[in-house]
Amino acid sequence: MARKSTRSPYDFYPTPEYVTRALLDSYPPKTKWVIEPAAGRGAMVKVLQEYGYKVQAVELVSEYAEETAKLGVPISIGDWRELCARADIKAVLRLNGPWAIITNPPYTIAPDFTASCLKLMDLKLDSTGIYRTKSNIGYLALLLRLNMLAGPISTCWPRIWDRFKPTAIRSLHIRPSFTGKGTDMCNYTWVIWEQDRPPIDFEVIPSSRKCIRCRECSSCRKVEI
Repeated sequence: MARKSTRSPYDFYPTPEYVTRALLDSYPPKTKWVIEPAAGRGAMVKVLQEYGYKVQAVELVSEYAEETAKLGVPISIGDWRELCARADIKAVLRLNGPWAIITNPPYTIAPDFTASCLKLMDLKLDSTGIYRTKSNIGYLALLLRLNMLAGPISTCWPRIWDRFKPTAIRSLHIRPSFTGKGTDMCNYTWVIWEQDRPPIDFEVIPSSRKCIRCRECSSCRKVEI
């Protein structure tokens, strides 16, 4: 994926199998119930099944969802950011579980997608500095570009990191190819939140006095967390 290339429709870039395996081998969820909310044609679902997880998939594009359904997993069609607020989806999440969310969010909506997952997970720090949740979701792992941790103000990442510091980060030592034709010149990392663990000591240091911690700018207010 070259820097100046036209992006694939719907940000469809299947996650290489070894990227998902790297997460599951180094920092797997304790539960066997997993939601994949940007399932595409099922690239990540296949690996999750290989590791014995029971998967609930979500996909925006019906054509892609039909292919993922052939893997024998239940799948909901629609925009995850909208579906995760619906009562019927929340009812599914109350069944079985506890659940983990594992996905590679679409790049163009990654901040909003991340915020939706965190709102659904509903993590809160207790008096001892440990994350707790009353939801049935105890683990969230998102594959993000490493530079998203730097948090350009225009993307609202600093506000997310300020409020929800992750509990673990697992960076890939090689740049994955999402097209089979080379990399996009970016490094990637798994960013993880897990209940019953403390957040890591992580902070985006402001480079100027303007919008320190990114709490006031209009672009930040577009992402609700």
